[in-house]
Amino acid sequence: MEKRIYFILGLILILIGRTKEFINYKEFILAGEIILAITSLFFFADFIKFLDKKFFKK
Repeated sequence: MEKRIYFILGLILILIGRTKEFINYKEFILAGEIILAITSLFFFADFIKFLDKKFFKK
């Protein structure tokens, strides 16, 4: 659940940065991209665990 919240937060920060209404919009985009990169690693790790349980049962 927390991963989804961070993922949505990253998307919101990127969208806010893309509007360019803020002075430091590049920092918003960078922060959003960092959050998305970290959460995507967690999602990928969960996906690998799922594949491991599904196809490589011991």
